Amino acid sequence: MNCALRLAGALLPCHDRPMRQRPITDFFPRIAHVSGTFTLYLTVGGQEYEIGELELYEDEDDRNWVNHIEVNDQWQRRGLGRQLIQAAIRIYGTIYFSTQANNEAVEDGDTRHLSFEGAALANSCVRNGLNVQLVHPNSFMERSDDDFRDDDDY
Repeated sequence: MNCALRLAGALLPCHDRPMRQRPITDFFPRIAHVSGTFTLYLTVGGQEYEIGELELYEDEDDRNWVNHIEVNDQWQRRGLGRQLIQAAIRIYGTIYFSTQANNEAVEDGDTRHLSFEGAALANSCVRNGLNVQLVHPNSFMERSDDDFRDDDDY
């Protein structure tokens, strides 16, 4: 069964059955980057449509965490989320995904937890050898000056 995605008054073709999906390269994907936000566009029939976005959160130690990533439901499972992550890696190096649970108490309203789809994307990135780390935000404990002594071996 065919379906269509309506964006800005135009219909973008897609298919319900993954086996019959039209290759995404037929739609000329493009990723734009501005200040830690990556936006995914597709060009169809000369018109450009925004269908995905990745927002990074830079912590106090200059680590870049996936704060939000989304690809329109009609265009998921085609490698577009991974393309957004790859674009971020090219610019920022290692990208961090949080393993923190949704209901876990955190300070400062930290919301770096993953949805089911986000966890699947993170695991896919690891399986495909991308420069990503799955880490709990609290695992980066600051060491005080007392933790370092002159006689420590490094």
